[in-house]
Amino acid sequence: MKKVLISLSIIGVVAAIVIGATTAYFSDTETSTGNTFTAGAIDLKIDFDGYLNKIADGTPNAGTWDEKDLVVGTDKFFYFTDLKPGDFGEGTISLHVYDNDAWGKMVIESVVDAGNTCVDPETEVQADVDCWKRPVNTPETDGELRENLTFSACLDQGTIPGFQCPANQPKCPADPTEGDNICQTDEPVMITPGTIDLAGETHEFWGALAAYRASIESQCANSDPDGDGHANYGICQGIARDGRLVGSTSYQLAVMWNLPYATGNEAQSDTLQATIKFQAVQHRNNLNHDF
Repeated sequence: MKKVLISLSIIGVVAAIVIGATTAYFSDTETSTGNTFTAGAIDLKIDFDGYLNKIADGTPNAGTWDEKDLVVGTDKFFYFTDLKPGDFGEGTISLHVYDNDAWGKMVIESVVDAGNTCVDPETEVQADVDCWKRPVNTPETDGELRENLTFSACLDQGTIPGFQCPANQPKCPADPTEGDNICQTDEPVMITPGTIDLAGETHEFWGALAAYRASIESQCANSDPDGDGHANYGICQGIARDGRLVGSTSYQLAVMWNLPYATGNEAQSDTLQATIKFQAVQHRNNLNHDF
């Protein structure tokens, strides 16, 4: 009986120890702080140099402004009020897309093809159906200036494919002919020569840029192997396989215009007016180029 009591006492002590013990589990904690979602941004800015009746020489004489957001009604790429047959000019429009890649296009809309009123020489030209043999100052429904004034555009990238000049850098020591306002023979045509359609025009840059990239693919193998146009401002910078505008790349578009010497009196006093818009929309998750 004594041994049994001793055994019960031991069990009681053990039970008391177990009940009063502190429990310890193996554990680990990983903490992530400052989780944030911030929307990206796309900002298109434009600068311009214009030339009238002379080859670009670094001194624009037909409008110029530094990189900025355009002011509607104030900033005009082309504004000429006294054109004559033989006049020509050029305007280099520089596009800067910050900070993301984008699809880009140029839209020409609200085209006005006005004849204004008939002046005496127009009344003697059979080609001017609104004025032929009619009194001077007769209202003229359609003008003939639009049908004679031709436009074209090239990618003013210089002698090295792509753009070696980062945004906000006016000149590029690595490629002096980049953005020089002259369409050299090795610079790709973006808009083929022709007149402006009365219904307006839309020029989607990705088609021309993608075609150009395909033509120089072998030259881009080392600088831009994945084809996204990010080449650290070396060869092929800004020229992506899919034709996107690469963020923080300056694209120089040299627009040439010409009123041929052969233009007849039917274009006298006529006016061509249009709105020119440049648009950029996000590239990522937008395979259909939706604007």
